[in-house]
Amino acid sequence: MSRPGRIFLGFVLGGIVLDQSAHRLGSYRGEAGLAVAAFTLLALFALEWAFFATPPRVAWRSLGLVLPCRRAALAAVGLSLLLLAFYPVYAAATGTPLAFRADALALVPGLLAQGGVAEETLFRGFLFRHVRADHAFWPAAFLSMLPFTAVHLPLFFTQGFAVALVSTLLALVISFPLAALFEWGRNSITGPALLHFVIQGSIKVLDVPPERLMPMALAWMAVCAIVPWLVFALWRPGSTGRAEATA
Repeated sequence: MSRPGRIFLGFVLGGIVLDQSAHRLGSYRGEAGLAVAAFTLLALFALEWAFFATPPRVAWRSLGLVLPCRRAALAAVGLSLLLLAFYPVYAAATGTPLAFRADALALVPGLLAQGGVAEETLFRGFLFRHVRADHAFWPAAFLSMLPFTAVHLPLFFTQGFAVALVSTLLALVISFPLAALFEWGRNSITGPALLHFVIQGSIKVLDVPPERLMPMALAWMAVCAIVPWLVFALWRPGSTGRAEATA
């Protein structure tokens, strides 16, 4: 099988494990996120070994399960805090009452593991990294964006049209800054996992009146489509060096 074929098949199989484990465990708000992440990582370890002969003892580093450089880590934290500032500003401007769900603290570890670690290991640690080994940053980010966006298309069958459309467009847009944080962090998923967790998970731990939820969710996704791109004001593709970025 060709290398692109192995990348695509590995991504599909890893995605099936992630999706089906979340579905079968009922982990829609990260309720079983730790288990979902464990299943996904084990599958990706096996796929690295089977398709790319990556020894299990080094697969964790290959998949990005390492600490990033300090500047990339600080950028991810700064962007996350800037995004989270949306909530008090929006609440004050619109009079929307915000409160944490009663089970918010219990949900956070699972949301971080599932929406942050598992998804970013699949999309950036596996998919983008392998594509990036054969292409410059922007073509690699574009090619890996396509599957990342495509997996959101089923939302059109389960959510309202507006939410599905904005969610799909958001996935398209944020795939580029997430790839940038991954490469800037020397192929670490830490930065993109944190940002992905904030984007996807923070709204899930809030208790918002039903009639106020849709307008806030759309405003939140619009902000999430813009703020992460500030990473390119701090880092330029190629500044880490081709050899270092694809090692």
